[in-house]
Amino acid sequence: MHRALIIHAATLWAPLSASLLFAGAAVAGYGSQQVPLGDVLTPGWEEHVFGPEDQGSSRLESNLLPLVFPPLPLGQIKPQGWLRDQLESMSAGLAGHGYEFYRYVHDSQWLGGLQEYSPLNEGFPYWFNGLVPLAYGLDDDRLKAQVTDAVEIVLSHQTSDGWLGPEAIHDISNIWARFPLLLGLMQVAQANETEEVRIVPAMRRFFRLLEILLIRGAKANFDDRWGKSRAHDLLIALQWLLETHPEGQEKQLLNTMNLLQDQAYDWAGWFQDGIYPKGDIKELPDAFVKDHFGFLHGVNAGQEVIYSLAYLHQAVGDNEFADRCELTTFNALPVMLSPDLWSHQYITLANQPFARDLSSDQTPFWNVGPHGLTYGLEPNYPCCTVNHLQGLPKFLSNAVVKVGTNGLMHALLSPIIATTMLGDGNVVTINCTTHYPFGDILNYEIEADAPFDFHFRVPDWHLPEQSSITVDHAIWPLNVSSAGTHVVHVTRKRTLVTVTLAAEVRVERRRDDSVTIRRGPLLYALDVAQSDHPQAPRDFRHNRPLPDQYITPETEDHQLNGESLWAVAIDVSTLEFERNVTASESLPNPIFASGAPPIWVSVRGCEIEWKLENGVVASPPPLMDRTCKNEPVDFKLIPFGAAKLHMAELPTVQLS
Repeated sequence: MHRALIIHAATLWAPLSASLLFAGAAVAGYGSQQVPLGDVLTPGWEEHVFGPEDQGSSRLESNLLPLVFPPLPLGQIKPQGWLRDQLESMSAGLAGHGYEFYRYVHDSQWLGGLQEYSPLNEGFPYWFNGLVPLAYGLDDDRLKAQVTDAVEIVLSHQTSDGWLGPEAIHDISNIWARFPLLLGLMQVAQANETEEVRIVPAMRRFFRLLEILLIRGAKANFDDRWGKSRAHDLLIALQWLLETHPEGQEKQLLNTMNLLQDQAYDWAGWFQDGIYPKGDIKELPDAFVKDHFGFLHGVNAGQEVIYSLAYLHQAVGDNEFADRCELTTFNALPVMLSPDLWSHQYITLANQPFARDLSSDQTPFWNVGPHGLTYGLEPNYPCCTVNHLQGLPKFLSNAVVKVGTNGLMHALLSPIIATTMLGDGNVVTINCTTHYPFGDILNYEIEADAPFDFHFRVPDWHLPEQSSITVDHAIWPLNVSSAGTHVVHVTRKRTLVTVTLAAEVRVERRRDDSVTIRRGPLLYALDVAQSDHPQAPRDFRHNRPLPDQYITPETEDHQLNGESLWAVAIDVSTLEFERNVTASESLPNPIFASGAPPIWVSVRGCEIEWKLENGVVASPPPLMDRTCKNEPVDFKLIPFGAAKLHMAELPTVQLS
């Protein structure tokens, strides 16, 4: 049985700036003098871990609930169509080549080098956690060889006390980097039985040491930078080990989970109505903003939000989490990546008619530098360079989940093929061909050795009266359960299913008499024409060009200037959805590029007076002062992820 400690999304926090970091454990690299286990322990530690005073394991065990929708093991879901195109571009781009040249991976202290961008030592673990699902999702031998090489180096340097990492001092004041590392190792063990044999004992040795350190360390010594914030990440790896490889150590693993949970920040207490601020920051009281200033921060969080939302859907079963996961995957993530996937932004804006350097004395951001809007190798803090690759591969690896003992659900809609074994040796293959989210039809070919229940998730935005399902040529209306799914009882060895999800253009009202335009899981935005000004990649620390050994011919920094109207107001009564593709045609590759998506929304609008403030687009003028500077014309809104320069929150105007 899969169990989950039900937690709130606690993995959406941006990295601290280098100036806010303080030295924790000494960083000396492999081969430095290591602290032996005997120096870590205090007399009588066994009593505290396993003695009668230990009530933690039973307390936590009573709080563990079954996952509503357990995921499939890594590697059992493969991409097709546009999704495969994107993942193959990742393999050919920065994600797939960072191991060969990027200094915070290739020369990381974790791999025997000397390079780290902070005392957190998180660069290699971040990269590893994303490369693993990319390598096994594509079944890419070159990338899998990188994974194997990295596993060999890290595990061969595990110390006798169980510590994983290059630090000379083993304590919990700088524990955070092990969290993404262990999530990566967990995934490798799921996908590769050969590696599983040595990964599981290594994880067990580390968790034994962690339990001792947590007991000995007390809260005052626990990593209060990211350890407290992200403790729930490590709970996932602990839960996996408990569920799949307990080996008589259930009490010790549960106790470690409980100790870790006690050290963590109480996100459940923070994410509550009346406590968590949901309103516009400009409308919050000044005293509140001042007290919580450090938390009011935007960053390229898409890559981590995707996995958080997929996990929450599996743990809680709420359809909204899956809807939001698709929304993030199809919009927030791709808009921050260049079409060739060699460069990225650190931060993006809803209204962004340019992506260029801002002056250091005129920026709206708190701890984002003047280059954060540009596309580049490391346009701000390098965390997103090493971490950007986990988003789409983890979307793929969580696309299909189990339902009970004899059911499968296509949870995150996309073109995939999944093969797995259900109870009694029932081998099932689900082959979904679709243009979704660029199309409304999903075609399934299902093969099974025995009967089972096939569930597909129905997004909350669908139009019930116009949506339908065809099973072996018989048409039926959708019958959506409380979990947001339609169930097909598959009784034949081969079954054909076609799902049509009807959608309409939706207008979402925003502040300042502005709107956003959505249809299905896509956000639409005015596509601002651009001119690209490439330059050599810059070092995030001092803005000087990086040495040649740290770059490749493909790595460039890009400043994008807008070359078309952006100060536009629209008349929402004139919105009209249009498409120029059939289900049998292939989509352009890359799909998240200006002019590529074969769907758009046309609208009438006009240019208005609209200013910049602190170097970026200000709030639009009040409705009463909003007048057209020229005659109205037709504008084209395209999927947000394809519009690198864009205006997504548009003021309204009545033209008739």
